[in-house]
Amino acid sequence: MERDILLTAPKDGYRAVVRDLLETAILPDAETWEAQGYIVRRAWMEMGRLGLFRLPVTGSEVWRTAITLEELGHLGFAGIRASIAVSGFMAPFYITHFGSAELRARLLDQIRSGQCVAALAITEAGSGADLRRISCTAEVESPSLLLVNGQKRFIANGRHADIFVTLVKTDGTSRANDLAASGFLVIENTPCCVDVQPEPMLGWRSADVCTVTFRDCHVGSSNLIGRPNMGLIQLIPALDFERLVAGTLALGGARKAVELGIDAANRPGAAGRRKGKHQAVSHPLANHFAQLQLLTSYADVA
Repeated sequence: MERDILLTAPKDGYRAVVRDLLETAILPDAETWEAQGYIVRRAWMEMGRLGLFRLPVTGSEVWRTAITLEELGHLGFAGIRASIAVSGFMAPFYITHFGSAELRARLLDQIRSGQCVAALAITEAGSGADLRRISCTAEVESPSLLLVNGQKRFIANGRHADIFVTLVKTDGTSRANDLAASGFLVIENTPCCVDVQPEPMLGWRSADVCTVTFRDCHVGSSNLIGRPNMGLIQLIPALDFERLVAGTLALGGARKAVELGIDAANRPGAAGRRKGKHQAVSHPLANHFAQLQLLTSYADVA
């Protein structure tokens, strides 16, 4: 299969091409990744070779990304799709749109090739959905150095990420709930200052979800994404983009769930009659199918 076929395959039949590529690259090892709790490095490199992380997020070719994400969700492994979405799409968004030319040149090609696995470290135990309450800080030690301290929770790709794109307080004199006094940093995953502990999950097992603690991490000011105290401005478009990615993945997952439901309904029950013959089964399933069709139509237009 040629390199970057995801970027060159014609629109006619593109979904079939994507499905074949993803099933070949991911499904044979998916159960193993679920058991061990992470995607192996070799697989990241293979996905990078196929062009999965170079897909456009704007312009006339963005349909390629939408179809690819939907088919990734359709594989049925929520942890795998979350892990890939974070490293390949969500975390690089901040670097692409707000990072300096030096930061983009240093990191984006590595992420796109699968050589660098990224994590997005925003959530904290005490803040939940209210990001104004984050406590992770980046204090200015010198004109070229920042000192980062704090803890992030529920971070996908935690143990095996090479970098963390993380939200920190960048103005220690601001009010505690001032999200505008925050910014994003790239922090290398180095054992000397980054402590990563797995968080056991009922689902999302292959997403490598962890608690990440930064203890006196010395980070160069060149790793600051954009300007300090711009966290709120950066979050508004980034979260919109993340919702599009997550929603498209979920659409593929919903399609998989409905297909599994229809398959189960067509199997004979204990009395030898198809389960789908019972109204208690067929009516909810028909409703789910109708909702799926509605969402698919909306996604195609949007």
